[in-house]
Amino acid sequence: MSSLPVELWEEVITHLARVDCCSCLSVCRTFHDIALRRTFSSITLYFNVILLLDTLRPRFVLEKNDEAVEYDEKLYDTTLDILVRMAEDAHFASVVKSITVVRKPGYLQEFREGTMTSLLDALANAHQLQSFRWYGDWPDVKEADDLLNELATLCPQFQSLRLPRSAAVLIRSPTRTMKLGQFKGLRSVAWYDLVEISRPYEENDPDNVDIWEVVHNSKSSLASISVEAMLLKDDLPGLSHITSLHLESLFHSLLPRVGIVLRQVPFLRSLSLRAAGNDEPDGIFALLQDHAALLPKLDSLRISSEWSVNGTRSAPLIDALRKWTSLRCLDLDFFFCEDPTTILPSFLHKKSPIQCLGLKLDNLQNEPYMTWTYEQCQRLCGCLPNGLSALRLTSSFDRAESHTIPLLDRLGQLSNLRFLYIGNDMGYHPFLAVDLAADYPSLITVGVNDRIWDVSRVDGVSYLYHWPDPLIVIRPKEMFASDDDHWLMSQWWISPYSTS
Repeated sequence: MSSLPVELWEEVITHLARVDCCSCLSVCRTFHDIALRRTFSSITLYFNVILLLDTLRPRFVLEKNDEAVEYDEKLYDTTLDILVRMAEDAHFASVVKSITVVRKPGYLQEFREGTMTSLLDALANAHQLQSFRWYGDWPDVKEADDLLNELATLCPQFQSLRLPRSAAVLIRSPTRTMKLGQFKGLRSVAWYDLVEISRPYEENDPDNVDIWEVVHNSKSSLASISVEAMLLKDDLPGLSHITSLHLESLFHSLLPRVGIVLRQVPFLRSLSLRAAGNDEPDGIFALLQDHAALLPKLDSLRISSEWSVNGTRSAPLIDALRKWTSLRCLDLDFFFCEDPTTILPSFLHKKSPIQCLGLKLDNLQNEPYMTWTYEQCQRLCGCLPNGLSALRLTSSFDRAESHTIPLLDRLGQLSNLRFLYIGNDMGYHPFLAVDLAADYPSLITVGVNDRIWDVSRVDGVSYLYHWPDPLIVIRPKEMFASDDDHWLMSQWWISPYSTS
């Protein structure tokens, strides 16, 4: 079959679904090489992640330690197989456009000898690579110096870089040669640690130098920045073309500096602010109210905080939301300390332009104000816009007393709804994913608690395909059916990991 013309195979492949391409890769080498680009473009590598599932299943490691060890070894072996394939097969490596590395070591685990060498050998053939993201601890091995050097010199199409800020200690070591300043023409850069990593901040921290050198070198192309708020400077001329800004660990004392930055980004379309753990969100609300008129193009807003909010404290935010008539995506990642269904109608209703919505209605650790009475559920339904295509809803459901029938009826009226995630802080599943998929034919992806499924339909019958646990933790952008779906889940933390 390899003797058939390439043009014929290309014509055949254009009419095949992705799943069919995957199942037919062994037909012949010509088919394999042509179809490979349609089967995948991103890979995720796992190093020392024995505790990875513990973020999803708190008792997983304690009750099934042998299974956890076996699972860790399987992920690691698969990772090495992928790296060897990339190093030995240049055509296979050329298909890879995005690499995500996950490293969450246990107390006694070290970065295995030779692992970084295998990664470097694979990168030597990945000339089409456009994105590299590293989550978790940065390895204290000298070979890591060459990783960024290879990305900068061997990947001419490279556009997106995500590193943990913990790498800065090694980058700044006088015996190391790894520098970020060699990157030019980037479109996206992310530079922050995981939430469980506590690191003191200093105003003149030398770590600031490299990241803003990257911004300066890419000022004409850079569109997205994700950094810890402490790294912001008062004068950042390289930000004028930024369309997406995500700030982690935003302390109240940094709000004036953030205000200066917001006045320098007239083209900003997406803004994400995560308050520092001990800081209340009131200052963020006031900041948004004061700068709403300066961000006329804003269409995506996310606010995250561990503090609760009532109607009075949220008034500045509500005022800002009313001014942003072009807002399409809204994620309120904080909970309410009074009935949320009496606050939400002040800025959300059925005719709202919001298409992508995330709501955290209450928190099990605090007194629940969303008790899911019939009247509360009806008011909540009135807050769900007609044009919703993606919805993430988390609350505390009581199986016996929750009145959710109005919600289920309202979901059936949302004909554009493609993505639905419902989480219950009380643990059990308030709804069955198979029922949601069957009842709402527009759904492409459905999630319940810490599970996510893809939905396909054949002759009117829905079939669910469960995401593997590691992909639920990381949630790569390529897994989602649309950018809006990914945006809604990207910074919402099922675990300490998220994509950006």
